Amino acid sequence: MGWLADTNPVYPELVEGSPFFLGKKQKDRASTSSAQTGIGVSMQGPVKRSVTIAGHETSISLEPIFWTALRDAAAEDGLPVNALVARIDAERIASDDPPNLGSAIRVWLYARLSKTRA
Repeated sequence: MGWLADTNPVYPELVEGSPFFLGKKQKDRASTSSAQTGIGVSMQGPVKRSVTIAGHETSISLEPIFWTALRDAAAEDGLPVNALVARIDAERIASDDPPNLGSAIRVWLYARLSKTRA
């Protein structure tokens, strides 16, 4: 935790120059609406970010709420976001009918949330 403990930002993957930097945030394509779900969560469109998996950059589009959940899950596990995405990707590839990576991340996050509530 040395690098994280020595810095002010909570999410080092958002800090350019950090070894965990995910790339510059691009404009949310569908987030111009401020529609609410009724539970206080804004409905925003996907945000595309780059991650590195096994030395290869790939782009993933997730809604901001899922990026936040992914960062939180990585922090709870003591992992960089890239490492957690690589773990989810390995599980995805091992399945009989692998979904795309964005879908696999959403399902993984939902399953994790369901386990914590059980």
